[in-house]
Amino acid sequence: MERRLTGSECNGTFAVKKSVIMKPLTLLAACGLLAACFNSCSKIGQLIPVPPPVGVIQSLEKTPFKSYTDSLFALSSSGTILTRVAVALNDNSMKGSSGQDLGQEEIGYAFRSTSGGAITSLGVCLPTTGYKHTVTLWDSASGQVLAQADVPTITGGSWTYVSLALAGQAVAIQPDHGYIIGFNSLAVGNPVETYNAGNEIFILDGIYTLGGGGPKIPIVPFTEGTVTFENFYSVAYNTPLTAPLFPATGPGSSGSFDVPGICDIGFIPAP
Repeated sequence: MERRLTGSECNGTFAVKKSVIMKPLTLLAACGLLAACFNSCSKIGQLIPVPPPVGVIQSLEKTPFKSYTDSLFALSSSGTILTRVAVALNDNSMKGSSGQDLGQEEIGYAFRSTSGGAITSLGVCLPTTGYKHTVTLWDSASGQVLAQADVPTITGGSWTYVSLALAGQAVAIQPDHGYIIGFNSLAVGNPVETYNAGNEIFILDGIYTLGGGGPKIPIVPFTEGTVTFENFYSVAYNTPLTAPLFPATGPGSSGSFDVPGICDIGFIPAP
């Protein structure tokens, strides 16, 4: 399932962060529909009611991580293919127990696209309703923050996306260049080292073959459409952050069967 924050549902409540560093939308200059949408935004950094063209834009938008995992969950009806388990981070009463971790984590995925285009939204899927988590897009080569938004969990277990395009902050990306999409496990406003249900994340386990009786296939890397998710990173911390934590500075793990946390991009390939 997916919830997309657009139109009257947003009502300006969930804002794209104003500190976003944007690349020019040169790759989408030929797309008049997108330009019309961006030009209609009267206030940068605030989601506005959806003009009619946005629905068309969203129909063009690809959500590769959601699409890939949804296809695996659909296959699971005939046997265990992929499982999703909620775990709590920083439950001080259960330190040392299975599934309980100290501190919090910045969880990121390295990706690239064979086609240029624009990142038009940022998304995350988390277990607990009613909390926001910061989702960040980086240039993996420079570590530069390209976009950032606090994405709310409207319904636990469902994807929610915050539109960058509605705020005039879509980010042009280059073909075959590395980027990282990540999120912070600490819910916005929660203190570090204090248990809160909003800090729970999903762990993906799989991919199982032959109904769980065969060898496992790594979850990453995978390719969905033009986008390949190449690797994931998980960087732990237990003191308050003073700046965004670039996940690529921590240990990466490719070919993994167990992946902590799931986040996504909304992507429109260049015409």
